[in-house]
Amino acid sequence: MQENPNQKRVARWMNLLCGSLFTIFSFSYLYFLQAELIGRAQHILSGGTTTYAPFMGAAVLTCVALLLSAGIQKLLKLPVRFIALAFFPSMGLLGWLTDITPVMTENGLSLGLSNYWVFLIMLAVWGALVFVIKQFPDIKSQYIPFISAFWPNCLILCVLSLSINLLGNMDEQLHARLRAERFLSEADYRKVLDVDRKSLQVSKQLTAMRALALAHEQEMGDALFTFPQDYGSSGLLVADADLLDYDTLQVYFHRYWQAVPVGKIQSDAPLFFEKLLKRPDCDTLSLRDYYLCALLLERNLDKFVLELPSFYCVNDSLPLHYREAMVLYKNLRPEDCEYSDAEEEEQFAAFNAYLTPYVHETERRNYARRKYGRTYWYYYLYQAD
Repeated sequence: MQENPNQKRVARWMNLLCGSLFTIFSFSYLYFLQAELIGRAQHILSGGTTTYAPFMGAAVLTCVALLLSAGIQKLLKLPVRFIALAFFPSMGLLGWLTDITPVMTENGLSLGLSNYWVFLIMLAVWGALVFVIKQFPDIKSQYIPFISAFWPNCLILCVLSLSINLLGNMDEQLHARLRAERFLSEADYRKVLDVDRKSLQVSKQLTAMRALALAHEQEMGDALFTFPQDYGSSGLLVADADLLDYDTLQVYFHRYWQAVPVGKIQSDAPLFFEKLLKRPDCDTLSLRDYYLCALLLERNLDKFVLELPSFYCVNDSLPLHYREAMVLYKNLRPEDCEYSDAEEEEQFAAFNAYLTPYVHETERRNYARRKYGRTYWYYYLYQAD
């Protein structure tokens, strides 16, 4: 029986279409969503001796996945309407490569695979489906309209693409941490600050990296509270298990601080930075800001007001958050504070006037966050401990 030329043409177009859609998806997934995670895996497996190139890595892995799917299709000779099923092993490869979670163990960093059992179940389902479909091969003389082959293949590719969410690591906070670490290693502090900038809840590690980036930019006193501070003063410090890069702690935190927080002091940021400032070789402007911001994060306004004159002239040229803290302290203890800043006092009066109509605490907190969530006043008065 002579093979229908239309069927050959439709099969070629389906292979081209599925291959093109898979290429776009694979490269985008590997380059835009998973580059940091794969790079960290390579870093761990190589003991830190190699560096992952995101663009080249995504291109090479996509080519390997395409060759695998082409081999599967040639081997199975799937019907035209189900050509996209040949891409399942390739999708599984992408999922397996990104089904990793860097974890700290007693022997250092390692990789954890958590969803391998999901892949085995999906592989069994795929095998059963292919077996059934193979029982109904294309009839060579049959006329197959393009649209009849188009929609089932696109549907299969969509399902396979969504299945990546069941396999790959899609933890947004983990990916944000890894991006921030990469920018930190490149000394691109502005990009560190841009990572998840609009997110209302971030990890403790990203909070610490933001603080370090602000310290490098000499902006802690002006911008720390423009970011969420959900961890109090402990959000300024990192411990051995907090970050995923071999060198991040030593090179980017401990070297900057010129000290390593150990023991009890790891959870007491004000005490750590206070001790540092007593060392003549560590008395830098950035460490002073670390110390003062640690006091603000602890809501210890009494000690902040006591220590501030040791590091700054107490006038209206203070960094923004320090001025906000002084105005707040004056409002709380007018008999103990002579600080004057007409502009900030006017802003604080507007802050109180704006919230006066809202009686319920939850409502006041929500409205305070909407308009004044980037101020120290909001943090001190309304952010939950």
